[in-house]
Amino acid sequence: MLGLIGGGFAANVANASGFGEICNNWSGCAAADMSFSNRSATIQGYVFDDKNEGSTTVMFEFYAGGDIYSTQTRTANREKRSFNFTEAGPVGGFDFIRAWLIWNSGSGSYKWLGDHRNRG
Repeated sequence: MLGLIGGGFAANVANASGFGEICNNWSGCAAADMSFSNRSATIQGYVFDDKNEGSTTVMFEFYAGGDIYSTQTRTANREKRSFNFTEAGPVGGFDFIRAWLIWNSGSGSYKWLGDHRNRG
């Protein structure tokens, strides 16, 4: 799945996952590449918000030992916003990252973007 959004990660990243562009039919879209290491995960991608009411957020929940360890969000408001960040984690790293696309208006609808597992 490397290079889903164009850039991808270096060829030596063995534990990679991600998703191509997924839209929620209400407000926007997101795409991300993810890589896992022993104590962290790096996510690179974008969130896009169209011209409907409200903004669009992509949320990443980082799981370790079956529990949520931490959460990161990135929000766009009538724009396409790129992101690239590393989330520090516990020794042994994260088990998986759960991704959501959220419409920040109306019902605050959530769309599940999948559980992306550490294959390490």
